[in-house]
Amino acid sequence: MRLAANWRMESRALLLTFLTVLCLCELISESHACNCLVNHPQTKFCGADFVLRVRILERSKFVHPDTTRSSVYRYLIEYRTEVLDAYKGRDYVGDVREILVHSPDAGGLCGVSGLWSGDVYVISGRYVRDMFYITYCDLWFEYEKLSDEQISGLMRDYAQNCNCRIRGVFGIVSIPERAREQALALDKSPLWNDGSCRYNPVASLYYQTQECETKYSHCAFINDTCMWARTPSYDLCYKARESIWHRRNIPPKVSALRRRVRCNPNTMPFLNRCMSAKERRQRKRLEAQGLAAEVPTPALLTMLGGQSSIAPSNFMPVAGS
Repeated sequence: MRLAANWRMESRALLLTFLTVLCLCELISESHACNCLVNHPQTKFCGADFVLRVRILERSKFVHPDTTRSSVYRYLIEYRTEVLDAYKGRDYVGDVREILVHSPDAGGLCGVSGLWSGDVYVISGRYVRDMFYITYCDLWFEYEKLSDEQISGLMRDYAQNCNCRIRGVFGIVSIPERAREQALALDKSPLWNDGSCRYNPVASLYYQTQECETKYSHCAFINDTCMWARTPSYDLCYKARESIWHRRNIPPKVSALRRRVRCNPNTMPFLNRCMSAKERRQRKRLEAQGLAAEVPTPALLTMLGGQSSIAPSNFMPVAGS
């Protein structure tokens, strides 16, 4: 009886452990089911069927009556929106003032559930099965948080440069050894700009700086090649980010600079600091004998260009320096 009871208890413990692991696996798989590349807004704009500025009027859950649809297109979040502007996809929107926008009702399916009633957003997505369909991988920015350069991109710059390819190099936060010496010689990192539209937001996050390309630039065709467009805001952001990289990767040379300043032969008050300890002791002994002004030390001769033929009267006494 006791053995049977122990066996039942152990069986229940094993079953509970198995169910716990199974549930954890389901949670992990669900949380990682939505995988999106971190693309530049220009890339998302060019790949979308529509890009709209809308005000959220109402949010609700919606189950499509067509049971043959997959769960991705059947169990949905439905947003009733007011169309304020159409940057792309006017043919899908037409002249209507309100449209319904749908998204999967599950985070694991890349559903967008965080659009709040009354707020204004820029959204992009696909027109699928007569639905305006958005996912986590598309644009869904709060309009009031966009920079002037991003608004200009939505209105004009992104569409005009869709032929340019933005190259993602996600995860590169350090410089390879083969390129390190060249980077140090140029005093410039190749993490964000190598003469093309390199997009590396992970490195910006690693150095805890703004993502300059996302906020202040777009990839444009300039001088027969595609490169990041230069704007005043982008230049300021880029210089600030480079200075942070510089401080963390290039050792300072303050000590050498200070020594050059102190040992400048034209600054007589600093000559004593450039002597060795032995020379300073020797000069103190000569000062005690009143001969310091007549006998220059080797260090002083070196500071003054090694001119040993200079008359003793040309040297200032230490007491008067």
